[in-house]
Amino acid sequence: MQPLIIDAELSAPPSEMGAFYTFTLVFGGLNKKDILLECQKETKDFYWNWVKSNYIKDYIKELVEYQEVIDGFRVGIHPINIQSYKVDRITFNNLPTLISNLKGYI
Repeated sequence: MQPLIIDAELSAPPSEMGAFYTFTLVFGGLNKKDILLECQKETKDFYWNWVKSNYIKDYIKELVEYQEVIDGFRVGIHPINIQSYKVDRITFNNLPTLISNLKGYI
């Protein structure tokens, strides 16, 4: 099963932490997808500490680097391939649409 790979930038403002957590709950907890956060090597510690200190890491399996070649569906600010969905933030305003749109792909 391919993981859902989320750009780590989406875990921080302007995204809403509660909405981000709910997003990972829906796909990681309820739909049993592996959730990976993807970031630059030099920001890996920052984002891991960010998700831990804000209690939004429950469904995040691992933090990976952009340079790693991982097959999966990506959600991010800068889509990189056909299997990706572009979004600039995760908020309670766009969460229902985001979940609805992604359920067809994942």
